[in-house]
Amino acid sequence: MKPAFLILFSFISVVAFGQEVLKTLIEPHDSGRIREARFKAEAKNKRKLFRKEGEWMEYLNNWGEISKDTNSPYYMLCNYHNGKLSGIGRIYDEFTGKLFLEVPYDENGKETGTERQYYESGKIEYERQYLKGKRNGTLKGYYENGNLEVEGHWANGEENGIEKGYYENGNLKIESPVVNSKKDGVEKEYFENGKLKSEKLFRNDTLQEQKNYDENGNEIK
Repeated sequence: MKPAFLILFSFISVVAFGQEVLKTLIEPHDSGRIREARFKAEAKNKRKLFRKEGEWMEYLNNWGEISKDTNSPYYMLCNYHNGKLSGIGRIYDEFTGKLFLEVPYDENGKETGTERQYYESGKIEYERQYLKGKRNGTLKGYYENGNLEVEGHWANGEENGIEKGYYENGNLKIESPVVNSKKDGVEKEYFENGKLKSEKLFRNDTLQEQKNYDENGNEIK
């Protein structure tokens, strides 16, 4: 299932997802109050002047595409206003009923805020920040025990800075310098005990040279 999920994540910026676990009221972007559907039956799938309006339910295939197949693996309950996505959207697994993803949208239907992806247990797996449809802010991935697994920094849709990965016990596993979403600089990987495992020099995402070490700190020739 993971490969399909990863493809689905990339599709988020194009297609809106949404479902509420609890019935809530959210403030609208212009006038009135928008009520989010709690269950499929509450979605009306109505149009106003040929534009989607209010609570909608649509099925999604493995690629994140809207489908008419009621046996599709996912479904979304989303809210439209004047034909644009509005408020907090959520997508659920059709067969387990588990919350998989939630995405916030601004008044222009663009992702703005913190997108959250969940394990089947309900614990957060990833948090990604967006501004007007582009990644902007910190990305964090978590192990199911809640410990940090990965973190990176994005601005205007590009990753820049030091991306870090961690072992499940919290120890640093890898740190990679990233420039405009490409590895550039010396990437360092560590054994779980904290000793250096490898050093890799990247230029424009291309590996230039590499050194490997054993757990005693000796270089492996």
